Parts: sequence; C-alpha cells; structure tokens
Amino acid sequence: MPRGNSAEVNAEELLGILRVFVTSANWFKYGETASCPVESATLVAHKDLFKGLTALSANVSFTKKTVSAAFKKLADEFHCVQLAENLRDQWVEVMTKRLRMACRHVAKARCHKPRPPPWLEHIDGPMSAADGLARHSELCLTLIILKLIIITIIILLMIIIIIMILIMIVIRITIITIITLLPRPLPVVVVVVVVVLLLLLLLLIILNNKTTTTTNNNNYYYYTWYIIHNTNNTHTNNTPTTTTTTTTTTNDKT
Repeated sequence: MPRGNSAEVNAEELLGILRVFVTSANWFKYGETASCPVESATLVAHKDLFKGLTALSANVSFTKKTVSAAFKKLADEFHCVQLAENLRDQWVEVMTKRLRMACRHVAKARCHKPRPPPWLEHIDGPMSAADGLARHSELCLTLIILKLIIITIIILLMIIIIIMILIMIVIRITIITIITLLPRPLPVVVVVVVVVLLLLLLLLIILNNKTTTTTNNNNYYYYTWYIIHNTNNTHTNNTPTTTTTTTTTTNDKT
C-alpha cells in the first residue's frame, strides 16, 4: 500500500526501485526545469518505474536530499554508470532534477480536474467505476454552483435595473405634477427660479463649510494660546513664592 507522506521514504528504499531501471548513464531523458513541458511519451515509456515509485509514496514527491543520495549510491555501486570520477557528481545532480521533475508532472496529472489526461491510464490503469462516478458527481456539483452564481448575479442586476427605472418614473411623475400645478404662462420663469434656488443652496453649503473650518481653526488657536498663557502664569507665580520663602528662611537664621 503506498504511503501518504514521501518524507518517510529513505534513500535505501528509493535505491531498491532505481536499481531495476537504471541500465546506463543515459537511461532517463527528461526536462530539468519548472518551465519544461510534460513529456507524456517518456512518462509512459517508464510507466513501471512510476508504478514502483507510487508504491513507495502516493504523491511521488521525494525530497531532493533523498533522490540525490540514492543516485550517488547507485553511481558508486554499479558499473553500468560508466562515468569518469569527476563527472559523477554532475550526473547525480542531473538525474535528481530529471526524476523529481517527472514525478512532479505525474503528481499534477493525478490532481487534474475534471479528469486526468489519458496518458496517465498507462501508469495508474483505467479509472474505476467508483472513481468515475465520484469525478462526474464533483463536476456536476461544480457546474450547478457556477450556474447558481450566474443566475444570482443576473437577478441582482435585474433588480437594480428595475429599481432605477422606478426611480426615474417617480421623478418624471413628480416633475410632470409640479409643472401641471404651476401657472401655464411662466414655465421659463419657473425653471430660472429653480436654477437660482439650487445655486443659492449650493452657495450656502460652501459658505457653511468655510465657516465651520474657520471656527475650528479659531478654537484651535484659542486653545493653544490658553495653554501657553496658563503655562507662563504658572511659572511667574511660582518664582516669587520661592524667593519669599528663601528670604524668610534667611531672616529666621539671622
């Protein structure tokens, strides 16, 4: 049964799997960086390797230290890795990067939604009926939630539009009623009066804001002056008292 945590796998266990498949120095060619694409043909060609790695750890995500130690022991033990002494460290580093990147692609493919890519079936086997039903149910639930969200957004937008239309209707009816109630010969005068009243209201608001600001500033200046004045008075009142006390003490001594 595969383990859930790859950190529990040691280098000796990983070495036991690699011994079977490493037959030459160039036994596994794969990308080494995070930007490299998934090479499904290479993964399928080494499907037995990944089945063995899955038996060690379900997520096939081995630490760099563990993989590097396993390849280093492999390079020291086996004559199949025919490399010069000064190239073995480089070979261990390259093989570690390649194997870990391939394992990462396999792990990501297993987590792919709504269903894994077809090439993964060569490694994990065909999907069981229970897994297929579970994935189908999950997909259906996701689609239902997405539809509910879209419907809710549409309903909210419709409610907002209806409210705006009702407000416009009420404003229009109000304006028409006011115009109807006003005398007929003075529509232009009424408009001018309304505009003038609005301008006056705006002017009053601006003046009120300025007055409030000026009052606040005056209060601040008065408060500051009050504190400074009281501080000076306190200091002035304390000085003569000290002098008088000193004089009295001197006289008493005399």
